[in-house]
Amino acid sequence: MREILNRHYQQNRLHHAYLLVGDSTLILANLQQFLAKVFPDLNNPLTSPDVAWLEFERLDKERAKELRTLATSRAFSPTGRFIVAVFSALVDEAQEVLLKTLEEPPAGTHFFLVVPSADFFRPTLLSRLERLNLEPELDQVEAVIETPELLADKFLALDQALRSDWLFKNLLIDSEPDRAKIFSFLNQVEKYIVTRVDFNRISVNLNLVLKELLAAKKLLTDQRSSVKMILDYLALILPVTRKNK
Repeated sequence: MREILNRHYQQNRLHHAYLLVGDSTLILANLQQFLAKVFPDLNNPLTSPDVAWLEFERLDKERAKELRTLATSRAFSPTGRFIVAVFSALVDEAQEVLLKTLEEPPAGTHFFLVVPSADFFRPTLLSRLERLNLEPELDQVEAVIETPELLADKFLALDQALRSDWLFKNLLIDSEPDRAKIFSFLNQVEKYIVTRVDFNRISVNLNLVLKELLAAKKLLTDQRSSVKMILDYLALILPVTRKNK
């Protein structure tokens, strides 16, 4: 899979939309290494404002519209925009939005839809996608770049006093932070908290935490808001999942 993507990129014939089918962990590791070749000057290509990395349980209509908005955003470099979306279910309304987006794909934008199976895609949508199936024997690689899920895990493990420095190094180092990337990071923080934090063991109310996360994500959509202030506040109020030794 990675070699095919590398070849397409080198030959200047990268498709505007790929459907990558198989184990998401392996696929994402392959994508990370591919993007490292596309952005060789960056230690972590996921920090590029032209890379959006989103992970959902289910892609619904609103999230499909979010992908369309990202696709039509102006690229910061001539390399183009690279949008990675990971999901395991797709509602009918979202398929309609994706189909309209891919019928007239924005120039310089490349989608990578990562799914466990192509069975839930309509034939009309499949016809707009370049399908690549994971070949485990050929595509075995180690993930060398931290995904939003891994970043969320590390962030929540830190004591509150250490979180501001961590946020600056990992998410706020650019003068104009990528709000889409931070939105994805907060989605993963929310997912981690809901699925893996035992609130019976800590004196924090789950509903209040989720309410604060929702408010933060709404603020992020306002371009006038301060990303640093939003994240610094969350750093103080979100639970610590484990103490660093």
